[in-house]
Amino acid sequence: GEFLEQFRLLHRHRTALEATATAEEKRHRCEALLGAYVPTNNPPYALGLTKLFMKAGVLGSLRSVVTFTMKTAAKKIQTWFRILMGTRQGHRVRELEALISEHRDEAVAAGVAATQAVVKALEGAEAAVAPLAAAIEGVKSVQLAKALAPLQAEFKL
Repeated sequence: GEFLEQFRLLHRHRTALEATATAEEKRHRCEALLGAYVPTNNPPYALGLTKLFMKAGVLGSLRSVVTFTMKTAAKKIQTWFRILMGTRQGHRVRELEALISEHRDEAVAAGVAATQAVVKALEGAEAAVAPLAAAIEGVKSVQLAKALAPLQAEFKL
């Protein structure tokens, strides 16, 4: 029970072991888990009636696999979160660009586009947003290049 709970992350189904699970079910899950991550020819472990006996290094190897799996999952979550946040930032920058353009059009329609205060305000807003827009476009082009590289190699484009 304790072994299966500790290494549940490695089990294919990753479900908690039910309290009503029989000894045979627990044994089968232990064998499946160990069979997937430990060499099966001359296995360095033995299953008793109620205990699991392992040679030195087996437990450490399993723990390192769990650590690796957790780090990999954390990296994937971080990547998706960063993509989500970058997408939101990109939308916000595009909204700001549209808002600046809208204000410029309104200033032209009102006949105040040439006044020094309006010109200064619009240029200041554009100067603040332009580097963000350029950075986002740069990141997009790098991501696109990375995504296209395998296709270009495969189809010799």
